[in-house]
Amino acid sequence: MSRAGRRCPISSPTGRRTKGPSSCCAAGSGFVRVSGASMQPHLISGDRVIVARRPSRYARGEVVVLTRTDLPEQAIKRIAAVAGDRCPGGPGVIPPGHVFVLGDNLRASVDSRHFGAVPQERVTGRMIRRLT
Repeated sequence: MSRAGRRCPISSPTGRRTKGPSSCCAAGSGFVRVSGASMQPHLISGDRVIVARRPSRYARGEVVVLTRTDLPEQAIKRIAAVAGDRCPGGPGVIPPGHVFVLGDNLRASVDSRHFGAVPQERVTGRMIRRLT
């Protein structure tokens, strides 16, 4: 298969478990509280952000809240690639209906490099602005 024809790994409900810090969050009423170091320096643990629930489209660079497939928690990450883009740091392309997410602090982030491209239905919201 040609390099352009390969696909990035897709996360699944039975994906492997990963360990390490992540920006977990507890969602409610459009507000999310950041926990962890993976989005530093843009977002730090304890920050609250306003989240638009389930937007219809996603773009590179947007910060989103997603339900992780490898752990029963949510995370806040930045979209690095959307469907049709090349996989960041690897061969292949992002499959239709998926996004590739990364934390801003790559050394402290558990993200798509670990659990693969994320189905868009697992993205629960897009950050509108930081409150604190």
